Amino acid sequence: MDKAIIVSSISVAVSFFALGWNFYRDVVLKSRAAGSISISNVHHGEQIHGPFITITLVNLGPGKLHLESIYIAKLSWWRFLGRRISKVFKSESQYAHVMWDHTNPYSSKLPIILDVGENASFLLNSDQESFLSVNPTHVGVTDSFGRFHWVSSRSLQATKSEYFQKHSEKPWGSESEIS
Repeated sequence: MDKAIIVSSISVAVSFFALGWNFYRDVVLKSRAAGSISISNVHHGEQIHGPFITITLVNLGPGKLHLESIYIAKLSWWRFLGRRISKVFKSESQYAHVMWDHTNPYSSKLPIILDVGENASFLLNSDQESFLSVNPTHVGVTDSFGRFHWVSSRSLQATKSEYFQKHSEKPWGSESEIS
């Protein structure tokens, strides 16, 4: 074979790989976020404010992330098998929007745009009327595309066990207002 054909073939292969990677990076790959939840206090000088339920998310990239609202969910394990099967077992998924405290000066404000590596912390009141009282299976924030960015299940379980040591559980969809 001629050396020119071999070099041209390698050049074409590298070009196709670069084109494929650029398409994947710009079109397919979406921004991701890692989140955690905890119960914490805010120390400002000599004053201690709280306790707060703190939801923290960090943008892992590759682009900007536009966070819109906080959600909780009680998701069924049957949802992976389909809606019809989950209805047979009467275990449909439930979602609820969480109204965040926009007056809290220590909390990030929604909507917020995060660059890669930036984080946002949302501080919500931790009392008997908080959203943890309904024992959700998932807590997270939605972005501008409607994708959910859930906090880690390990941090959620630890936070719920700490919360239920002081407060009691309420049934999902109860008449009382949940903040």
